[in-house]
Amino acid sequence: MRQLYVDTSAIIPTMSSEVYTKWAKDVLDGHGLVSSVLTEVELTRYTYRAGMDPKSADEVAEGLLTLAIDSRVLQAAKLIIGKVKTLDAIHLGTWVQARAFGLDCDFVTADRRLAAAAQGIGARVIHPFEDL
Repeated sequence: MRQLYVDTSAIIPTMSSEVYTKWAKDVLDGHGLVSSVLTEVELTRYTYRAGMDPKSADEVAEGLLTLAIDSRVLQAAKLIIGKVKTLDAIHLGTWVQARAFGLDCDFVTADRRLAAAAQGIGARVIHPFEDL
């Protein structure tokens, strides 16, 4: 089974009906999903904003292999150049460290700026946009 590193923006559409729901379900279905432990927090925060039961975030997170945020992830995140938000840089830093430990996975995101940044550091990026 092929593994994919998923940013939270690619998971949230699977929890509700929105513009990228079909895309996200099609891309993620049948793959092992890897993400930062940060995703658990981001999913829970999303459920509160959307008026959803926070347990739904736990159910989604159970299907993820979550990777810890440690000093190596933070150092990699600090080296990300460009106009990338802090939490997005942590996702990229987590992907970098996953690769350093031999995890070969594409980077999946529904965030155009993050997709461009991931592509800029050498990731094979799966995104819903025609171009970056």
